[in-house]
Amino acid sequence: MAAKIVLEGPLHPAIRVGMGTFGVGIAVIAFLELWPGIWPLSFISPFFAALLLGGLWVCGFSVAAALTGSQETWTLRDHELVVDQRSPVHAKTVRLRHGNIHSATVVARDSDGEVSGWYVVLRATGDRTFRSPEFMDEERAHEFAAELSSRLEFRHR
Repeated sequence: MAAKIVLEGPLHPAIRVGMGTFGVGIAVIAFLELWPGIWPLSFISPFFAALLLGGLWVCGFSVAAALTGSQETWTLRDHELVVDQRSPVHAKTVRLRHGNIHSATVVARDSDGEVSGWYVVLRATGDRTFRSPEFMDEERAHEFAAELSSRLEFRHR
């Protein structure tokens, strides 16, 4: 029995809490600092209102990302890959076994013309595609793809 391999993707719960706290903090600071410029009404109130709306805009995106961003965990056991996708608004678990996966390909993440990370992309039955959490070097991505291939018995490109 080979060891279990676990890969975790973006938005760890600690990051989620940090983003939510940041967003709420921006809103509180914006109200505390800018409200005296808005009320009582004067000729500069629209300027301070625009600044306050800008702060709330940033707050809204940060809180929305904290609430809807997902965390993905890949767990590779002897003859099974469990892909677990979770966020505060949904949860989905997919179990892939021998015969469910057609191929695995290592793909570079291209950022402004430079390779900044690597993914293993699985092609499964029913034209489903799964992209692994990011690897920082190509060698580790190929090692993981080869390990997937040997445990789940499919071809690796």
